[in-house]
Amino acid sequence: LQFLYLRLNNFSGDLLGSIGNLRSLEAIHIAKCNVSGQITSSLRNLSQLFFLDLAKNSYRGTIKLDVLLTSWKNLEFLALSLNRLSVLTKATSNTTSQKLKYIGLRSCNLTKFPNFLQNQYHLLVLDLSDNRIQGKVPKWLLDPNMQNLNALNISHNFLTGFDQHLVVLPANKGDLLTFDLSSNNLQGPLPVPPPGTIHYLASNNSLTGEIPSWICNLNILESLVLSHNNLSGLLPQCLGNSSDELSVLDLQGNNFFGTIPNTFIKERRIPRSLINCSKLEFLGLGNNQISDTFPSWLGTLPNLNVLILRSNIFYGIIKEPRTDCGFSKLRIIDLSNNIFIGTLPLKSFLCWNAMKIVNT
Repeated sequence: LQFLYLRLNNFSGDLLGSIGNLRSLEAIHIAKCNVSGQITSSLRNLSQLFFLDLAKNSYRGTIKLDVLLTSWKNLEFLALSLNRLSVLTKATSNTTSQKLKYIGLRSCNLTKFPNFLQNQYHLLVLDLSDNRIQGKVPKWLLDPNMQNLNALNISHNFLTGFDQHLVVLPANKGDLLTFDLSSNNLQGPLPVPPPGTIHYLASNNSLTGEIPSWICNLNILESLVLSHNNLSGLLPQCLGNSSDELSVLDLQGNNFFGTIPNTFIKERRIPRSLINCSKLEFLGLGNNQISDTFPSWLGTLPNLNVLILRSNIFYGIIKEPRTDCGFSKLRIIDLSNNIFIGTLPLKSFLCWNAMKIVNT
């Protein structure tokens, strides 16, 4: 037997008990099978293994990963995420002969960055999220030689910063890149992502400074989530021109001030904004210091579902729409804790039809 594919079933019990006797196995895919038990050292016998996916089961106990890796010389894909495991790694290890491409160790009770990841320049995906890793992100993880990386997820740890001053996130030269740094205690300025980034998530940290101009070079960006940091300054005027794929922009809970960038307006001088913002679904600007009138011009965004402006300095009268109501897809609007005056425009509430639809 060379390939064992059992994923997406509802088995019970331990499927790995005697699997170490199948020495010709090259691939094991038992993800999402509801199986349990322990990952035993007998798996060292599987010297031909190149693919191992045990994610989203109920395996438990402690696994000495370095010991297993010394036997799995051909391993390229390793997924142990979302079990009940505690993965131990040594301070030093020698896995440079391996060409690991996918590492999934989410929720594996890691307390430090696994040293075996050093010099793994073939990595495409690295997920170390939801662990207990403390301290700074090591310099070797940001090595420019990590030129194949498509996705890096180090969210939901206890990280405080980066082990170098100018932080440029490593990745391949292509597109469709994802970086999730959220829910740590990262300090300092925003790390610089490559131009091909589509998801840049860094919420719930302690990042400081302004949003740099390089944000406008991310011309295929779909999600920019920087909420609940200590960022400040003016919002870059180029935000609305940066990407025609932008669907989520969440800047809540910072210290931004000024006005909403004019480039979000579709009937202004920059016609490209009509295209660039057409996919925006979520716009969160709450809990900042933005001073502006009600942005009725956002009503031309054809896919806007959520508009959060709470706890800013929005002011003035919210005027009745003259013709078309706009905001055709709007389901949630939060204007609380501003200094608007006058009466709410009844016509808007009558014709914001998306709010009247109840999903069944």
